[in-house]
Amino acid sequence: MKTKKQTKERKQLREVSSVSKDLKAEFETVYNDYDVIDELAMCEIEFEDE
Repeated sequence: MKTKKQTKERKQLREVSSVSKDLKAEFETVYNDYDVIDELAMCEIEFEDE
């Protein structure tokens, strides 16, 4: 039988892991936006060379 303390700790761990998933998703979105910005910057540089 689990103690109340163990149950509380498990609940906290679950909350932490869900927060870290949210942060990871947010980070990936930002990172993908940067990739797009890099692509655009590369295109602009290529056009300037012509």
